[in-house]
Amino acid sequence: MLGLLGDTPIGFDPLTGPVGQSDTERARIVRHNPVRGTPILQDLGDDNRTRSLRFFLDETFCDVEAEINRLRSARQVRTVLQLFLSLGNLSVGGYLIEQMTIERRKTSPAGRIVRAEVSVDLVEASSAISGQGIAATFARALISPFVRR
Repeated sequence: MLGLLGDTPIGFDPLTGPVGQSDTERARIVRHNPVRGTPILQDLGDDNRTRSLRFFLDETFCDVEAEINRLRSARQVRTVLQLFLSLGNLSVGGYLIEQMTIERRKTSPAGRIVRAEVSVDLVEASSAISGQGIAATFARALISPFVRR
């Protein structure tokens, strides 16, 4: 079974889904310590959800080295990637790669990677960091007849 992380096809075991997956949700609560009495709690809302995902890349459905390089550059540039856990267009959300670990499982005699397992720690991206709002605003400003030039 395949899914997508951005444009990168990711492989899952057909029966169990991803090789490994965990989701974390946290509330941000601050404790204020008064001079006397019990601490006062202040709710600051929810933290962004995090997701740890472990999947494989195999030469049967992708160029493993090219996809690893694509994921590395997405982490370095902080690109928001849409996560699809099936090819049925069911988007789980936009995520940034916070950390990535690559295990090379099999190589060809020439040293080319044939199969690799990748572990990524993903952080849910808010719309403010994704830059899509900025691009849309810029495009509207270019098209709008009311903008003075």
